[in-house]
Amino acid sequence: MKKFTTLLLLASSTLFHTASGYEDGKCMMAVTYSEMAYLTFKKATKATSTEAFGQAIKKGMEQAQQAAAYAVQCSCTNAETYTLTAYTIGKKGLDRTELKDMQAAAKKAMDLCLDAMSAAQQCNK
Repeated sequence: MKKFTTLLLLASSTLFHTASGYEDGKCMMAVTYSEMAYLTFKKATKATSTEAFGQAIKKGMEQAQQAAAYAVQCSCTNAETYTLTAYTIGKKGLDRTELKDMQAAAKKAMDLCLDAMSAAQQCNK
């Protein structure tokens, strides 16, 4: 009986350790997707046409959504908030008519993704 109890404790501690490592991986994915969104929004700030801007901003918005989903999975509320706000600002950028206004929105979204990266790294500790 004592061997069985020891084996059960060992198995459960391994299971819980693996589960917490899984959550850490989720936060790292939030960091990764936030960084990808940051780089894509940065590309949008340098767009020379509304078409190029639209392609970049939409891709950045998708990446921000993915970052938010991973942030939810690792219970990182701040990273989730930053990335969803970046998504919203990116969407507003699509509604602008002047390229410089679009680029300003992309810059704000880019900055928020940088904040999300930092927040997700803090949640990962």
